[in-house]
Amino acid sequence: MGQKIRFAVLEGNERHCGEPLRLLFSGDPAERYDVTGRAFDRNGYRVCFTARLPVAVFKCAVRTNLFRCNLMFFQHRAGNDHFRHPEDFISPLWVTATASLPLKPRSESAKSDIRKVSRNGLVWSVVRDPAAVEFFRTTMWGPMVRNRYPLKKVDEDIDVWTRYECDLLQISDSLGWIAGVLMRYDGTRPYMWRIGIKNGDLSLWNKGVSAAAYYFASEYLHSKGYDEVSFGLSRAFLNDGVLQFKKKWGIALEGAAKYRYAIRVLRNSDAVRSFFLHNPLFLLTRANKLAAAMFIVGDQVSQEDVSRYRSRYSFDGINELHIYNVLNLRLVSRTLR
Repeated sequence: MGQKIRFAVLEGNERHCGEPLRLLFSGDPAERYDVTGRAFDRNGYRVCFTARLPVAVFKCAVRTNLFRCNLMFFQHRAGNDHFRHPEDFISPLWVTATASLPLKPRSESAKSDIRKVSRNGLVWSVVRDPAAVEFFRTTMWGPMVRNRYPLKKVDEDIDVWTRYECDLLQISDSLGWIAGVLMRYDGTRPYMWRIGIKNGDLSLWNKGVSAAAYYFASEYLHSKGYDEVSFGLSRAFLNDGVLQFKKKWGIALEGAAKYRYAIRVLRNSDAVRSFFLHNPLFLLTRANKLAAAMFIVGDQVSQEDVSRYRSRYSFDGINELHIYNVLNLRLVSRTLR
């Protein structure tokens, strides 16, 4: 038996314009959850059908648009480009954010977050205690992930939690331990591996817990002599909320090399255009360098628009800004960062 491609055809209304959108998706369930959350409105979507087809049959079905879809997201491993089409947008599944230590927050937003941490009396301590790590996993990280990513299987790979050298940074307020950061040491730089909050209570973010996690972990790691920290992975959409939060801490980006998306327009429509206008992408260019991809209506882009895009979506690690006409998906501007 040869390799087969597993996929689903999904249908709903596009999140911003409300017009019908039909997606062909092939990838992990957790990734499907992310894509559908960006693509469809609050009414959700229906699964028209799922199937597995031999590679050659699947390629033919996509080429002829047998399933009458508007847009395809095809998840694949880096180097496995036998399915690639010249008109595909190739995007990393994730980008990695790193920051130099000590942190030097320059944005007013970051400074405000630090003041909130102090105002709420948040403090930190560090332990290396397997029992504390297990308590953190079951009462903080697990519930938080379930609340934010319902399809993620948090009870898989439990053995991974004890495979690496780690420190657990505990964040506490006047009533006790309310959040934690598990920091991993298995490479050239420490990695903020897992972040969790008590009982998965997302309202605790309002106390400054997320800022405390990044700020306290960076302080601790700098005190140990490190000059760089990985802030972990973020989705490869420029307007991703987690990524925009990390931006204010002065991060640089790298494209995570293992997985990527081939994003292909199968039948352009108002819904497809709306999706791209509201979801600027990271793209992989030659040598796997990162570019920012923006979408506009028409072939003319002003210098003011370019400056505005750079201001919001400029990151260290992005080498180029690509601007496309969403009406025909042609590149209208390509500038250096």
